[in-house]
Amino acid sequence: MLGKLDAVLPQPPGGLLAGHDNRVSFTDVRPGAVGVRNLAPAVFAAYVRLLIPLRGDVHAGDSPGRVSWRELASARGVMIHAETPLRALVPDEDSGALMGVEPLIGSMDPTTTIELAATLAAHTPTPHAVFFLYWGGLGGLQLNSDAVYQGPLDAMRDLYPFADHWFQPPTLWWDQGSSWFVTTHCDATSTYVGGSQELRDALLAHAHLDAIEVDLDTEVDDWTRVPTR
Repeated sequence: MLGKLDAVLPQPPGGLLAGHDNRVSFTDVRPGAVGVRNLAPAVFAAYVRLLIPLRGDVHAGDSPGRVSWRELASARGVMIHAETPLRALVPDEDSGALMGVEPLIGSMDPTTTIELAATLAAHTPTPHAVFFLYWGGLGGLQLNSDAVYQGPLDAMRDLYPFADHWFQPPTLWWDQGSSWFVTTHCDATSTYVGGSQELRDALLAHAHLDAIEVDLDTEVDDWTRVPTR
């Protein structure tokens, strides 16, 4: 069910990036009121937030599909910035044009995952040797602890670890050469990527990824946080 991935470690390595003392203790961190530095090692030249599309449509009654944050922001007249929470676009009680929109929380859709993996492959010397960490608290995975696998980036097309074959990308992934790092917190509706300035530019310019530049002090998106501004 995990495609071409091989289990390599029963728990997260002591330092997620070789040669750096920047351990990320995933299970001890909730994203509310914390920065990107709490979820990703502070060793990269640039950081990007990927705004994960929602399931549904901005028009009630239409066929379900992928709805971007930009579409929702346009419909609600909201400006998106680096710290905009999804609840600013989809409040608890919604109606009219935004009915039926369902966020992906702590995950990414297959299209976004595959597009991200393809972009990362062009910015790492070791696309065949990538580490994938699944947080043990993900419901349905039946893990006793965090599980780390190793495999190629193109394995992202076949990650269906749930019994019902529901797509679920890893919680954390990073390459053997420490070129980049990807994290999606269980309460977040965005994914955060650390890497080179060239990778940042590629993600921001990508036609099929909804990306915005952030820094280590940017407050992390959290579905449980009610926006105050």
